[in-house]
Amino acid sequence: FLMKKFYRCVKCQTIYPFNRDILTCPKHSKYYGYLTLIYDYKNVKLGNDKNVFKKYKNLFPLEEFEINFNEQKTPLIKLNKFGVKHELSNLYVKDESKNPTGSFKDKESLFAINMALKWEVSNIFVVSSGNAAISTAAYAQKAGLKYTSYVPKNLSVGKRFLIGLYGGLVKEINGNYEEIYRKAIDMPFPGWNCTPGLNPIKEEGIKVIGFEIFEEIGVPDVIIAPCGNGTLLFGLFKAFKELSFLGVTTKMPKFLGVQIRGASPLKSAFEQQEDFVKLNDIPSSIAEGIVAEESYSSPKVMYALEDTGGEIIEVSDSEITQAIKEIIKTESIIPEPTSAVAYAAIEKVNINKNDKVVLINTAGGQKNLKEIMQLLIKAS
Repeated sequence: FLMKKFYRCVKCQTIYPFNRDILTCPKHSKYYGYLTLIYDYKNVKLGNDKNVFKKYKNLFPLEEFEINFNEQKTPLIKLNKFGVKHELSNLYVKDESKNPTGSFKDKESLFAINMALKWEVSNIFVVSSGNAAISTAAYAQKAGLKYTSYVPKNLSVGKRFLIGLYGGLVKEINGNYEEIYRKAIDMPFPGWNCTPGLNPIKEEGIKVIGFEIFEEIGVPDVIIAPCGNGTLLFGLFKAFKELSFLGVTTKMPKFLGVQIRGASPLKSAFEQQEDFVKLNDIPSSIAEGIVAEESYSSPKVMYALEDTGGEIIEVSDSEITQAIKEIIKTESIIPEPTSAVAYAAIEKVNINKNDKVVLINTAGGQKNLKEIMQLLIKAS
């Protein structure tokens, strides 16, 4: 393929053209994301601008954005007191709660919605009832696109209101998240599927987080990220991998993903050396955003973990609650319970005292204050 950008399967290395009509490699499971966007790295030149979007524009699927929220660089905060408590002298948090709708999903939505506009897609959908649904709705409304969020019937009133407030249509489907996700592909639902885990454009937005970290502190020794589908972890990995392709660095961070004990298909897949694993009878959790029977970016996460000597860590609800209490008390940061798994994981990993470690705070707890209040009262 003599082109500047193309898709490549992380498993079989088959190459496909970069267009709207293909989302995953047809040689493997249609439910899982196998494709990643490859650039002409030999001819990629980085700019000199301090703005990451401008400096790294040749490593993005599009150089200009038709719509945006004037997105700013999210803060990288040194966790001094929390770090001392855990005997780490270079512990940081990348606070993605400072995005327009309050979560890291805005990085994904910025790219996906602008690609939809470029490809003249008028109708999109996401299988999600959480931050992905809310973020996609906001960006789709700004772009004037028709947007549908397919959700389980037990969707909370607050989330339903937020999706609707941003102009999204909410459609209830019988079944849990994974059952709805599979129906969306089997039927298929009308419109362009923007669901994270399958749509490879989403991880391109995540790369912005990785580039911002690199610009501020170089290459960390360890990056710890909450994992539902695993798109966040792979997108971060891809950012640093591409920097190594360009010869900007020879070092890669070790990637540690965090899932819920008993609901961690990425951990099972990694231990069994499979592309993916489907679990049954998983527990519920206060970190509802990453409770998973299946993780749809699993094939790509396996590649990232193997390449960097990474692993998947499991945490329990009691550990998450304790982490929420600690991070609020020491650093005045209020994470949503799903984000708090990254703080909880610190207790469970073997990190050298002087290692440069970055946690990803995927979203703030402002949308979950009632649940957090109940958690802390119960734990006191």
